Amino acid sequence: MTETTGRRAHSIEELGGVMARMFTPPPGAPDTPLETRADDVMISPYGKAGTTMLQQMFHQLRTGGDMDFDDISRVVPWIETASVLGLDINAEQRVAPRGFKSHLHYDAAPRGMRYVISLRDAGPSFLSLYHFFEGWTIEPGTIDLEDMYGFWTDLRGPVDADFWGHLLSWWARRDEPDTLLLSYDHIVAE
Repeated sequence: MTETTGRRAHSIEELGGVMARMFTPPPGAPDTPLETRADDVMISPYGKAGTTMLQQMFHQLRTGGDMDFDDISRVVPWIETASVLGLDINAEQRVAPRGFKSHLHYDAAPRGMRYVISLRDAGPSFLSLYHFFEGWTIEPGTIDLEDMYGFWTDLRGPVDADFWGHLLSWWARRDEPDTLLLSYDHIVAE
């Protein structure tokens, strides 16, 4: 595999390396598990199914409209990347309840908190991911849609579940009082 540090991937193999580095803490970085509280909220859709939108809505509701941040993940941190970024995932947040971004399926999720998940159709989720990555982690025009689809359907990574496994893990909890499932299409239609 060609070294891709400092540049975008030009192949599926290089993209796999880029993705691995995103979730691999530097040597010696603490890997502190989240110490959950009963009022904590984890927002955990599959990638490109409304995560940022839900983070923003959650933060606006809990603060009454605070916009004093440069990136929503600074005020609603991403559980899977906290150790990579050197963040103390257990730190106090601006206001309660604490909120966290994730893409974890239920079986991998921390217990003892509340969960908000938006579900989106597979096709639009995949296309959104492809267009999001192209120009950010993928050099435009170097990985075609078909190759990216194969990568997406095989994707497990740090969340250890494909699109369908993630969806089914949360769907099984649809009647649980600590879990709120939402339709991405219904949210954006309102």
